[in-house]
Amino acid sequence: MGGTTRLAGLCFVGLLVLVLAGQAWAKKDVLLVVDGREKMVSTFVRDVAGLLQQEKVILEPGDQVRPEPGTRLRDGLRVEVVRAGEVTLILGEEERLVRTVPLTVREFLAAQGVALGPEDAVEPGLNHLLGPGEVVRVTRISKREELITERIPFPRERRLLTSLAPGQRRILRPGQEGLRQRVLQVTYVNGKPVRTAELSNKVLRQPVAEIVGIGIGRERSLHLAARSAPEHYREVREMVATAYALHRTTAIGKKPGPGTVAVDPRVIPLGTRLFVEGYGYGRAEDVGSAIKGERIDVYFDTREEAWRWGRRKVKVYLLE
Repeated sequence: MGGTTRLAGLCFVGLLVLVLAGQAWAKKDVLLVVDGREKMVSTFVRDVAGLLQQEKVILEPGDQVRPEPGTRLRDGLRVEVVRAGEVTLILGEEERLVRTVPLTVREFLAAQGVALGPEDAVEPGLNHLLGPGEVVRVTRISKREELITERIPFPRERRLLTSLAPGQRRILRPGQEGLRQRVLQVTYVNGKPVRTAELSNKVLRQPVAEIVGIGIGRERSLHLAARSAPEHYREVREMVATAYALHRTTAIGKKPGPGTVAVDPRVIPLGTRLFVEGYGYGRAEDVGSAIKGERIDVYFDTREEAWRWGRRKVKVYLLE
């Protein structure tokens, strides 16, 4: 009894296999769509791959078949072949041709493994449906903060010193550079910096000025002082001033030097402290045979300087 039951079961399974096999190899009417053109096909092949082979449909790289080639055929099944076209992908500075079926830009980039950064720009838009011959451009944009420490050059100050010979230099105080810290936001487009914005600017150390002493000697100091009149004086006179460079002893028995002025003692007493416009501070210490009345003679060390002074009208301040 048990053997009979097992035999009946095996017969049933065998019959079912034969039925299914017969169905698989039975004639089927399917709709084949290639490049948008529809065609009804009656076939005995088992799957989509066999159908394409039967109809001599050759797939190029990137072409897409729906459903997949391994799908079994059945009556009324729609089989569609979507041909791929060339699309130019420009990714930053890189350019390449890609064969693809019509996809949105978003789908196309995902299929190419292109991940977008938050600042990246894409043309055309992500929802645009691509067709053959189109260009997809991805511009890589990123922003980065950069910390920069800069040196601040120290200024230089000059001080004119009568204690140094003319032209002599001496550093009175060394200079020290300062330090500045800046935070910059740099925008990069395809790896190249195109824009910089300053976020902060802080001085960490102020620069210290270098002070350089420049020797001018006593004579030059007198000339510098001659640029402005003294604030305090007891009398001012309009006089004619000439110059001399004789190295004889003065009328008061001293050797002449810068600041020595020859006067008419009847007009300006010897020993009077003076300020001569254009010459500077001096003292009435000498006389001259040609120095009479409203006239003075100012001393220079060299004939060239005396010659350059010449003859001029000046204001003479008699100091207190």
